[in-house]
Amino acid sequence: MPNALIPLKLSHPRVLCYFIAQFFSAFNDNAFKMVISLAALSVQHGQTGESAAYLSLTSAVFILPFLFFSGYAGYLADRYRKDYVLMFSKSFEIVAMFLALLVFMDDSHLQLLLVTLFLMATHSAFFSPSKYGIVPEVLRGDDVAKANGYLTMTTYLAIIGGTMFGGFLWQYYAHDHTVIGLILLAIAIVGTLFVYVVPKAPKSASTAAFHPNPLHEIKKGLPLIWGAPRLKGALVGSVAFWLLASLMYLTVLVYGKNVLHVSETKASALFALTAIGIGAGALWAGHLSKGRDRLNLVVYGLIILTLSQLILGSFPFGYWISLGFMALLGFGAGLFLLPLVTILTREAPADKRGQVMATSNFIDMAAVLLSSLLFWLLHGVAGLDGREIILVVGVGCALGFIAMLWVVPMLWRGALIQLLRGVGLRRIVKKR
Repeated sequence: MPNALIPLKLSHPRVLCYFIAQFFSAFNDNAFKMVISLAALSVQHGQTGESAAYLSLTSAVFILPFLFFSGYAGYLADRYRKDYVLMFSKSFEIVAMFLALLVFMDDSHLQLLLVTLFLMATHSAFFSPSKYGIVPEVLRGDDVAKANGYLTMTTYLAIIGGTMFGGFLWQYYAHDHTVIGLILLAIAIVGTLFVYVVPKAPKSASTAAFHPNPLHEIKKGLPLIWGAPRLKGALVGSVAFWLLASLMYLTVLVYGKNVLHVSETKASALFALTAIGIGAGALWAGHLSKGRDRLNLVVYGLIILTLSQLILGSFPFGYWISLGFMALLGFGAGLFLLPLVTILTREAPADKRGQVMATSNFIDMAAVLLSSLLFWLLHGVAGLDGREIILVVGVGCALGFIAMLWVVPMLWRGALIQLLRGVGLRRIVKKR
């Protein structure tokens, strides 16, 4: 580390405040996004085309700041103390929510709400690299993987909770938007209070000059990652996860409505169980890691993920069995993701960690945009229903799994050895 700060235990109160602050950040993001999405659906009742356009625009507006500002966010995370960057970006959330409140008080013009959503997403784009980058700088080495597990779990719980809470706010206060604005502003203030007592990060050793080109840090980050095989593998896996997760998010709603023929609430529960499964899988992976690299968990996770999709996409299951497979699918995705996040945060050079995380964020969000295109091609052009799309994605995962084991044979060998040890066949392993 650049200075003599003593690494903290995972149970330290300041670490708990860090988890709470990032939870509120993700919670408020998704609550506000859901409110604006529902507002878009209610635009001038009867004008379906306009509502659909605004709904698509809502998703695009939320992603664009990650593409525009990730490079700047990475620079700040490397140039300055990461806890300072967290405080600055979280405080900006209060500004965004205050402006949203003013719009809510003035007839809730949807175009202006989209501007405030852009500002809200900008806060997240600057918050993210430091949120992940601070973990290996303030925690003991053997707690990093477990902390990333908690981070992933709380993030997905916040996504679920925030999405549901946004729906609740719109359902009960659709005719009093000022109340919605006040509640969201209060959540932003509470989260910001917690971020001011997160662990103190070490001073940065970077002396890099600021570059106005928003892609400058990304251009520097890609060769850095590509020159380190483990970082490159982790980035490819992370991009694959976000591509898959975003595609499944769109597919699950279609699967619930058009294949299972269930209500919007039950269709949303399919997504919720998937997200809970991701959080549980990441938490379990962090628990199993115990300070070590457990890349075998990537193999196990991808096996669970792939088999769940292939089975779910091949057979006409009912709602409750589908719900179980969604949770299992998410659990496999969490096992797959956690070791990759740990590698990106822990193995990046200390003075380039923000740059690495910003580059990852940029490419991950590009994958999210690509998933929308893939969904349109599979569902809108090819006419596949939800179950058929899940099967196609499962086949793609199976091919990717085979390619991964072909390119990196040590992965399946290590996974096999760990599995044999896990079932008590240590003698066989030793003889080999």
